[in-house]
Amino acid sequence: SIAMLIEHDGRRVLVSGDARSTVLLKSLEKLSPGGSVEVDALHVPHHGSKANVSIDLLKKVKTSRYMFSTNGSSHHHPDQETVARVLKAKQGHATLIFNYRSDESAVWDDPGLKDHFGYDTIYPEDPGAASKGVVIEL
Repeated sequence: SIAMLIEHDGRRVLVSGDARSTVLLKSLEKLSPGGSVEVDALHVPHHGSKANVSIDLLKKVKTSRYMFSTNGSSHHHPDQETVARVLKAKQGHATLIFNYRSDESAVWDDPGLKDHFGYDTIYPEDPGAASKGVVIEL
């Protein structure tokens, strides 16, 4: 898998591809030995698969924006455990950004959950137009 830390105009995004947490952690440790890595957004690994996203990775990467790229059709990602890990590891208020509103992602749009766990959600404005994506300003 290809993973990249993209930096432009003072902004940083970690695009993780399908990389496993152990691989990402090794690379991030080279950037910041013993410390965290701050980014403006994290593309959550492997469509939010619980097998690819660990609490250790989420604690190493400091951000308030978590991007999930999946329509949920093949493997029903993001896994609920992954989103729960994000909410457990986050510091402060978070924004969960989904490129599709699917059965797996829509459950996180619940006002009670958002209030209790301190997060917001972003989905495509038109549920039928997911191919147009979501615009994120950093």
